[in-house]
Amino acid sequence: MHTFIYLLSSVLSAPYWSKTMPTFFKFIAATTKAFALFTLVLSSINTFASELTAEVDRNNVSTDETLTLTIRYTGNRNDHVDISELRNEFDIVSNYENNSYSIVNGRLSGFKEWTFVMRPKREGTLLIPSFRIGRNISDAIEIKVNKPVYQPSQTGQDVFIETIVDKSTAFVQEQIIVKYRLYYSVNIDFQHVDDLKIENAILEQLENTQYQTKLDNRPYNVVEFNYAIFPQASGSISVPALNWNIRAARTRSGYSQGMGRYELKRLRTEEKPIVVKPQPASFPAGATWLPASELTLDENWSANPSNLTAGNPITRTLVLKSKGLMAAQLPQIVQNANSSAMSIYPEAPNTSENKGALGISSQRIESMALVMNQAGEQVIPAVRIPWWDTNEDKLKYAEIPEQKVTIASSAALEKEERNKAIASQELLTPNQSAPTGATLVWLRLWQAWAILATIVSIIFFVLWRKATAPAAHLPTANRQLTRGAQALSMLKKYCRENNPQLTRQQLILWAAQHWKHNPPKTLDELAARCNNPNLTGQLKLLDEILYKKEANTDWNGQVLLNALNEWLKSQAAQSSTNGNGLAPLYPN
Repeated sequence: MHTFIYLLSSVLSAPYWSKTMPTFFKFIAATTKAFALFTLVLSSINTFASELTAEVDRNNVSTDETLTLTIRYTGNRNDHVDISELRNEFDIVSNYENNSYSIVNGRLSGFKEWTFVMRPKREGTLLIPSFRIGRNISDAIEIKVNKPVYQPSQTGQDVFIETIVDKSTAFVQEQIIVKYRLYYSVNIDFQHVDDLKIENAILEQLENTQYQTKLDNRPYNVVEFNYAIFPQASGSISVPALNWNIRAARTRSGYSQGMGRYELKRLRTEEKPIVVKPQPASFPAGATWLPASELTLDENWSANPSNLTAGNPITRTLVLKSKGLMAAQLPQIVQNANSSAMSIYPEAPNTSENKGALGISSQRIESMALVMNQAGEQVIPAVRIPWWDTNEDKLKYAEIPEQKVTIASSAALEKEERNKAIASQELLTPNQSAPTGATLVWLRLWQAWAILATIVSIIFFVLWRKATAPAAHLPTANRQLTRGAQALSMLKKYCRENNPQLTRQQLILWAAQHWKHNPPKTLDELAARCNNPNLTGQLKLLDEILYKKEANTDWNGQVLLNALNEWLKSQAAQSSTNGNGLAPLYPN
């Protein structure tokens, strides 16, 4: 509503109307524009969602080391975070704030960030407390603090490096963390570092970490260069030895002896062998292999699924989150099991990943519109995804149980609404309490604005009709044509990428645009509707690839696309022959 009023006021403020309309209209235009700006501000405030998160760059340290805590808040920039409880267990070495705000597509977004470099006060398991701003509460974080027992073999040098691999044995496609930990007590510059390359493995660079520590009572700065490795074949791999050339400042004694201000340090890392185990035989055959330290599955509904009505859509959103997997490793969450009782219209999946210092976390979001075609009791099937817990070395399942829902018919719903309306009228009595004075003032104010907006809309509509009477309106068929062309464009994209899952989803979406009133909901129905032997064969092949246990990974989507294009051309030619004068439905 506020967007319409703002556009209306902008039109009324245009030069043409400024010259032709009376002063009264100009006053209305100015007032309407001010009201639109006011409602836009209110809308921005109301839609700006706040969130409070806390994370650390390391969760295992010694008493001589520092770690970095980052608290992020997407809310009012004037709010502050209370860290008094944090000081009970940690000394704050340094801290700083950062504000970032922006307006994207008319929506306000941004965050305020507090960063603390801190050192633990004691050994043991310490807890970074939950922080609270308004109704937002962050998660508490557990930190393990150890004695500074381990001393690198090169202690005493100004600059040295060590190589740390978090596991010497891993499953195929399991995440392995490699750290190059560089210690330095003097100023340094990097001259040359060999590139890390590992055969039969995917390599991802993670966020680097910086902190301070003490070795033999000598303070060092430490930089950790972190990598995630995903071996792609069982057997063995090796993290190779690398050469690091670093220019380091000489100590005062060396410089005073005429050796120059800097010296070149040639460091070499250790080679680390890793044994890669195959996928366990106990893992379900045909399922996507998912070795992770954590995997969760959640769902959200746009409305209460227990109040479904036949024929009305509801949106279901499934979120699969992992720790230790790349986004590309996450599987399709649900197959689109259309049936006579339920139709599913999926959206394109949304994937994301975060490459933090502790490893990769990722998520996959699938949203779909569900339409119940029949009234009565229906079952929404369970979702069950097997995965391998690398911490406990055993098979687990991320699952959402099946749900039984009762679907109301449209006629029953209308009758219920009428009964509610009658009941609410009967409950009204003359003795009902009147609104408070403040409420009444606001109510009358909004009513006045609504009346004003209505009057202006009517005036503008009359003037606009006079000014644009000869103009033609965009036919509904053209708008449908645009949506259909977009659906076909995405279908061609997935075919050329040889992606059978997304191709099937997009075929159903395209069919819903092509046949508006009674679209086919499965590949079999689509094949019957097209009635073309070549296209039918390709659709059946696609169905077999998707649902056979041993799917053919060499599916060629271009063949299906060629068959579909031929069918579309034949339909366009047939329409032209019939003399209906229609252009091809989706040209090229």
